Amino acid sequence: MKKLVLTGILLLGGWMTVFSQHSFTFEDETVPSQWVAEQSTLSLSTEHATEGTQSLCWEVPAGQKASILINFTSFRTSTTNASIFDIYSLQATECPLTVEFLNSNKEVQHTANVTINFKGWREFNRVYGYDFKSKVSKTLAYVRFTLDNTALSSTQKLFFDDVNFKGSTNSSRQAMDLMAKDVQYIQDGCKDLLQFYAFEPDIELTTPTQEELNGIASIKEKYSYTPTPAETPRVLRDVRNYVGTLNIVRNTDGSIKGNSIITSSTDLTTTKQRDLLIQLNALAASSTDGDSELFRDFLDLVIDQGVMYQYPQLPSNNYSVVREYPQLLLNLLPKSTEEQQTEILKMVRWISEAGWAYADTDYLSTEFSSDIMYNYLSHFLSYAAYQPDTKIAVRELKAMSRFMERIVAPVSGGYDTVKPDGVGFHHGTHYNNYMYAYNGWTDAVYNLKGTAFRISETAYNYMKKAVLACYIMSNRSNTGSNYYANSLSGRHPLDGGHVNQFSKAYLEKLIEIGTDIFGAEDTGLTAAYNYFLLSNKYNTPEADYTGFYQFNYSPIGVYRGNDWVVTMRAPTTRVWGAEIYSGTSRFSRYQSHGTMEVVYSGALTNSGLPLSPTGYDWNVAPGGTTVHYTSWREMMPKQNTTQRFDQFTAT
Repeated sequence: MKKLVLTGILLLGGWMTVFSQHSFTFEDETVPSQWVAEQSTLSLSTEHATEGTQSLCWEVPAGQKASILINFTSFRTSTTNASIFDIYSLQATECPLTVEFLNSNKEVQHTANVTINFKGWREFNRVYGYDFKSKVSKTLAYVRFTLDNTALSSTQKLFFDDVNFKGSTNSSRQAMDLMAKDVQYIQDGCKDLLQFYAFEPDIELTTPTQEELNGIASIKEKYSYTPTPAETPRVLRDVRNYVGTLNIVRNTDGSIKGNSIITSSTDLTTTKQRDLLIQLNALAASSTDGDSELFRDFLDLVIDQGVMYQYPQLPSNNYSVVREYPQLLLNLLPKSTEEQQTEILKMVRWISEAGWAYADTDYLSTEFSSDIMYNYLSHFLSYAAYQPDTKIAVRELKAMSRFMERIVAPVSGGYDTVKPDGVGFHHGTHYNNYMYAYNGWTDAVYNLKGTAFRISETAYNYMKKAVLACYIMSNRSNTGSNYYANSLSGRHPLDGGHVNQFSKAYLEKLIEIGTDIFGAEDTGLTAAYNYFLLSNKYNTPEADYTGFYQFNYSPIGVYRGNDWVVTMRAPTTRVWGAEIYSGTSRFSRYQSHGTMEVVYSGALTNSGLPLSPTGYDWNVAPGGTTVHYTSWREMMPKQNTTQRFDQFTAT
């Protein structure tokens, strides 16, 4: 429990007590005298608390706009202090809460706009010099909370705890969902997830048509979820024992309370986050008497404490994490109540960054990463389709379909993903080896096939051009894989990076997508399939792709014969030719130094390339301009084994 800060002043032989209290934990017997409510009531409560056993309950009548005024000894703000408090709501009412920071004349110096878009506890944590519209120092003496409850026909309760209007700045703070309205004022680096969550829907809610309802059912069938059971009975027993230590109880209003799940910053790791999700799954999957109730209590406590909103952004380059964690949440849907399902889907939207669906085209053209395309689209569609309110489900599916159209529209510059000439970009350059991202897009779009949410003909043609660009750069083959020149292998030369990632199976899926859009097979694509895969699967004469192709966004020149493809490539000052990491591609600095490579049809060995990097002389890339090093250490970037390096040209 935090202590009151008192300053004693000797005056006329006695003591005058001056309150300089800026922090409150509400553990006394009465409401602090500095907190004064208008058109509403304040009381102490033991039902909900984050610090100690009590919190402050603010009760605002239906149809009222009410306020609280808090006074304290004035202080001058700086970048070293912040306004920090925990706030609790019994339900997400979407009511606006305005927090004003006033000087001694009660003139507004800072304003924070909070939305009660949450259920349970959230942290408000904003640094005065960084997270408000005005960044300059101010003198503060009051804080005023104003809740607009005029749209509700029932009383609204909010709870406050662990309040500190002169708290210390925490550089690792992350703004939570309640601050969506002020996202533009939050310091960069402190809104990693909020910046996507804050994109607001721009599609109207409408009554679903029967075709749309059928589409929702079809998509849910494609993405079905079941809780993951505990690995062993002992693991399940350990989960029950852990949940028992949380001392979960129900309040008289049906809300829940229990011991803190997050007890210290060491609990805020992706490992701990996964442990928690696995525990929830274990209870949800159990058929043992009592486990269903225990699961729902445990899930309610997770929701109540806002646990998922306390964790940092998932690392997008850790594919197993970003794919598994949202799925573990979605697995819980079949065993959850409708109210819990709504909260689960909010958590999925938060951790999987599904708010991307409402980003505008300007933002997408410079900020989008094809990691999203590869890892998250199935979660996006599930988040949308499983909304309990079908009006919301339709709106979100429309948004997701539009998003998948937008992210394949050609963009200029070094940004992801598709370029005007069909080249696929990642990490700021042409990166064929990474274009397995197209597979994630194709899987998702394939599952929209036959529904009102299918993608447009324009988007299909963008992807078709991108896929054909990949095939034009690769050889013809009926071995199950098509191969690129080594210069297009990214950071995996001679180690899988030369394989066309958009496989035969995905090309067949794309053809089916086209058939669904046009009502007939796209003969241009089926003819290309027969040509590149040396196949007669489709009743279409094979296309002829012999000739020269120039891809300026690479930069690359491709000359195709009937059974061979010549690839000429060089880096530029803007487009790297080799991506060198500490553990991969250490010797590939000459991978595309003006190289000219011939890849023949069929297996890679037909072209004289080894099946692995072992024994390959990295000094002599075919046709490349190289400096011959006799020391392998000298050949490596910065002459060490750890430096990451992108090989550009100097001029």
